[in-house]
Amino acid sequence: MRKLLQLYFGLLVPLSMLFIVASIVYFKLDYDLTKAMRLGVLSGFFIGAIVSLFTAIFLLIMRRGKQPKENIIKSPKRRHQTEAKVTEKKVTTNKHTLSKATSITSSIATKNLVDTHIQKVMLLMEHELAFEVAVYAISEEKIGTITDTDASKGLLDITTKDEHIKLSILSLTRHTTQVLIETNPNSEYTKKIIKYLKGKELSFLQY
Repeated sequence: MRKLLQLYFGLLVPLSMLFIVASIVYFKLDYDLTKAMRLGVLSGFFIGAIVSLFTAIFLLIMRRGKQPKENIIKSPKRRHQTEAKVTEKKVTTNKHTLSKATSITSSIATKNLVDTHIQKVMLLMEHELAFEVAVYAISEEKIGTITDTDASKGLLDITTKDEHIKLSILSLTRHTTQVLIETNPNSEYTKKIIKYLKGKELSFLQY
């Protein structure tokens, strides 16, 4: 409401002056100058107020219609530029445990090979942003240890105490991605990852 009022009063003064001058010139053709000025001021201000209101509403609607796209493309990028540096440090730290985790991964992968299940999730995010959010999901939800990662291909391998999870992030369009989660059926970790991804998607769209 505040934005609407600011926009309205910003348009009211110049538009009212324009219509007042035009109205005075119009009424001067039929009336004397004094009466033409009175009629011109009243009618010009009234017309300017109405036109300013509709113009402000129209511009506000147009501005809000453009905001979701801009926020998806720009806002998350600016927000995650700093967070990306933290992500790199976390991935580097995780690589120190690669040797130990590899043996655990092999045994878990062999155990769960028959029960592997793939779940698909559609996200309104760019590929790079979706990958960063997925990394944060693993870290903040305490899913497990990232044992292998490839940002360019959108691949993440995660080892938990119970299972092995593989994420493949595919770019569908410029602003949409599909996340394939390969894990055990009815995995609680998968539910946590999907809930986190969808929550971030919704928060980005609300900017």
